[in-house]
Amino acid sequence: MSSKVPVLHLPTFSECAENCPDMITLDGWDHCIVGVLESCGAPTVVCYDAGKIVEGLVKTGMSGDEAQEFFDFNIAGGVLRHHNS
Repeated sequence: MSSKVPVLHLPTFSECAENCPDMITLDGWDHCIVGVLESCGAPTVVCYDAGKIVEGLVKTGMSGDEAQEFFDFNIAGGVLRHHNS
């Protein structure tokens, strides 16, 4: 008796972007994307690796503390008005 294992199709970022044109993304940080979060009744959200973003900010010349503060205030704590009413 053979049993079949269900196959889950995980969409690529490009597929999600095509299907969700209102999805908010961070310009220039696609290499830090770890996934896309979907929830019933909520907008689709891109999930980023915060550590990779902070590392990228350090590479632009910020100190580690400056990069973390910039990330916390301007990215993680930023107001994304596109989906806010």
